[in-house]
Amino acid sequence: MNVNINVSFLLIIFLVSITIFGVPVLLYGQQQGQGQDQDQDQGTPGEDKLVPVPNPQLDHLEKAVGIQLREGRRMVDAVTGNPAESREKRARVYGELGQLYHAYELNEAAEACYRNALVLDPSNVEWNYSLGYLLQSVGTYSEALQLFQKARAGRQDPDLDYLVYIRLGECHRSLNQPHQAKLAFQAAYQVNPLGPAVLARLGEIALEEKHYDEAIEYLASALKKQPDANKLHYSLAMAYRGKGDMEQARSHLAKHGKVGVQPPDPLKTRLENLVTGYRLHLLAGKLAFSAGRYNEAIESFQKAIDADSKEVGARINLAAALGKLKKYRQALAQLQAAVKLAPDNVTVHFNLGTVYGYFNNHKKAIEHLQVVVKKSPKDSQAHLALAGALRSDGQLDKALEHYNAALSIDPGLIWAWVDMSSLLSQTGKHSEALEVLEDAHSRIPHDGPIAHALARLLASSPVLDKRQGKRALELALKVYQALKSFEHARTVAMAYAELNQCDKAVEWMEKAIELAENSHQSGSVLEMLKRNLAYLKTNRPCRVPAQQEREINR
Repeated sequence: MNVNINVSFLLIIFLVSITIFGVPVLLYGQQQGQGQDQDQDQGTPGEDKLVPVPNPQLDHLEKAVGIQLREGRRMVDAVTGNPAESREKRARVYGELGQLYHAYELNEAAEACYRNALVLDPSNVEWNYSLGYLLQSVGTYSEALQLFQKARAGRQDPDLDYLVYIRLGECHRSLNQPHQAKLAFQAAYQVNPLGPAVLARLGEIALEEKHYDEAIEYLASALKKQPDANKLHYSLAMAYRGKGDMEQARSHLAKHGKVGVQPPDPLKTRLENLVTGYRLHLLAGKLAFSAGRYNEAIESFQKAIDADSKEVGARINLAAALGKLKKYRQALAQLQAAVKLAPDNVTVHFNLGTVYGYFNNHKKAIEHLQVVVKKSPKDSQAHLALAGALRSDGQLDKALEHYNAALSIDPGLIWAWVDMSSLLSQTGKHSEALEVLEDAHSRIPHDGPIAHALARLLASSPVLDKRQGKRALELALKVYQALKSFEHARTVAMAYAELNQCDKAVEWMEKAIELAENSHQSGSVLEMLKRNLAYLKTNRPCRVPAQQEREINR
């Protein structure tokens, strides 16, 4: 439900003057008066291939950005309308305007500008790379490949070679051409064997080929050189899983995030400088947020709000960053301001519902989540969140309706199954609760939370004839082996108790207490575990009687 802003980067700072007028769609290079142009470049072959540059709507951009873009367009008018200007100069103003449009994701206008720049100066590195990068970002990979090749043709520049080989490899991968992709990445590796970007990509290729040791070597080297690239942890987890090393796999999976590895790209860096005002600060905030630098993200999002206080995106993201630091009251204030600006924005309402839940203001949470469900009836996460709020407010039948709605949209919602089963148990429908978990486990047999919930209910259901101690133990041990937590150890203890293996039950409950202490659980958790231990030590048989099930599971 988060707002994502994607800004493409590339090339060259565009200089502007102070005039601010806009212009209509033009076929640049064919303005009035060009027919009398005496410059030897005018009328030369190829200029008839110049294409119209769309004049995109700028109303959705902040005022300063609109001024910047309109001024860039006026500069193109001035240069292309001057019969004394060379083809290279006209190509440059087209290319620079293209980069400005590109920076603000006005891709159609950017593409037209780049193509006109290449009509006028077809061998220019910047314009070939710029258009190639843009086409790669929109999925036109075959033409992007040709443009990247032209960008480096006949040039002796190791940095450019490294960058272009990586872009070539990325395009080949997107075209499902793994062999060509590998050759391109290997060429980049020959140029710069220490580059984390190429190490990461070679690691991913090795992972796809199931060469797990090789994949781990490349990926670990890349991560060592760029430790904040937490996206690599996922690929490392998959490589270790392929080797059968589940402990390392789980360790890396727990660390994975969204920050990847990109090659040094001076063109991209220069284009970043074109993005001014609101979007510049918003992007900086999102990058900091993705890297876990929440205080830095908060500062950038606040600057974005200062640049344009009427935009809701920065407020939504600022609230998310504040929430990460548990500053819920400040987050709530930002979302309340956002909903005044955009009363129909479902993301704002969803996040308000979430934040009100932190204050146990369930009626307010329900109010906002109902807006989301009404406007987006196929949003499974909204139904799930509303079900949770309704349950907390004691509206159990309505909560059950929305759990069912969430699962009808997305049967893969793990916690919807678990929470619905818990709700059914809460209302005394223990057999139905077990049926829900059995259904979930049959659909998603390798999911840990579902298997754990099923094991717990099989070990301690208030309906005694629904208990299956042996099966509960089998499931509980598998879950514990996957993740050694105090909750999972406690469920193993309960399964042993159901089998009346009381010494084993005591041993595992003691292990649960040790794990809880090591993970710094609260005093109330430790007290509950110690009560469970006392029960197991003093009762023979130690199986939990139906009437006492609620006590030991508390």
